[in-house]
Amino acid sequence: EGDRSNLRGTHSAFLKVAEGCSNTCAFCIIPTLRGPQRSRGVDSCVAEAQRLVRSGVRELNLIAQDLTAWGYDLTPRSNLTTLLEALAQVDGVHWIRLLYAYPRNFPKGLVDLMAREPRIAPYLDMPLQHISESVLKRMKRGTSADQVRRRVAELRERVPGLAFRTTFIVGFPGETDAEFEELLDFVKFGRFERLGAFTYSREEGTPAYDMPDQLPDDVKQARFDALMSLQRGISRELNREAIGREVEVLVEGLSETATSCGSAEPRSRHPRSTASRTCPASSRSRCARDASSAGASSRSQTTTWWSGRCDRARRSVRRDLVVALLAQPEDAARASLADHLHHDHLGVGAGRADLRLAGVTVCTNGELSGTSTHGNAPKTVLKNGRGL
Repeated sequence: EGDRSNLRGTHSAFLKVAEGCSNTCAFCIIPTLRGPQRSRGVDSCVAEAQRLVRSGVRELNLIAQDLTAWGYDLTPRSNLTTLLEALAQVDGVHWIRLLYAYPRNFPKGLVDLMAREPRIAPYLDMPLQHISESVLKRMKRGTSADQVRRRVAELRERVPGLAFRTTFIVGFPGETDAEFEELLDFVKFGRFERLGAFTYSREEGTPAYDMPDQLPDDVKQARFDALMSLQRGISRELNREAIGREVEVLVEGLSETATSCGSAEPRSRHPRSTASRTCPASSRSRCARDASSAGASSRSQTTTWWSGRCDRARRSVRRDLVVALLAQPEDAARASLADHLHHDHLGVGAGRADLRLAGVTVCTNGELSGTSTHGNAPKTVLKNGRGL
């Protein structure tokens, strides 16, 4: 349990709290490769969290193969609620995100803690894989369709503003047209903020590898396309619903070549000055801007926490950059962001020709993230925030 490298940059880090998995999902090889779950103790996790905070981290992303089963293998037995209560007391931690939860193992008090503890982001990554009762049984998920539905409904009802991320597998052996339609209906019901899908792929050494009724690739691909088309429509609806919302974001920093510079509009350059004005955004969007001070380094390690109304741009002239473009379809948001960058509305050097947009994702709660490339090294220039 030595020190681990932080692969997510300065302000956000993964915190692995367990290794291995004790579930026996028919499609998964992880238990064979990594063995049963082995949880780290509370003291070990807290010590690493404190070290990360001292290095500048403000966001902890908790990961494990089965996060919600954390602590069940410890002596004495513990649970994720206990661990989160301890991590939330670490000075300097602003957000804690929960990744890779399992719908079956939900410890007592976890939902209540998520609802009341401000340091736990209203975000949950819980791969559900399917909703058909018969498919779940063939997958050996250890949970019923009714349990999954009730779990999703409980989280929606009790955790305000929850952003729910999940994944599904389409084309699992024996999946019928009716079972797939049941999955589509469930996605319509769930209206998940983030959703990913996989076409089933046979993994040698797993129970599903030798199952009968393997589906042809064209059927699996058609079902994948239908599911993702449905989700794109849901994402657009959620984007539009985000108009006027106030969001808080974590600033990771500027691109490698970004330096402070002015724009066509006059503004104060004093590092402590503030200003308020309407952003010249295209279409229905507004951008929230936080510009660099004239002498600031483009490699600043300072974290700026910012929040503002979507229909009004309030900025403080500091050392970091944040952009929130809301309520646009992906293509329009990509074009709008490019327009903002290249016309230098942000008031920083990121709008110059040396910044090339490599990818922009409109997050389904209306925020937007992206990366730029300079040379061969991709650099994150925009980071989506709370609730993603």
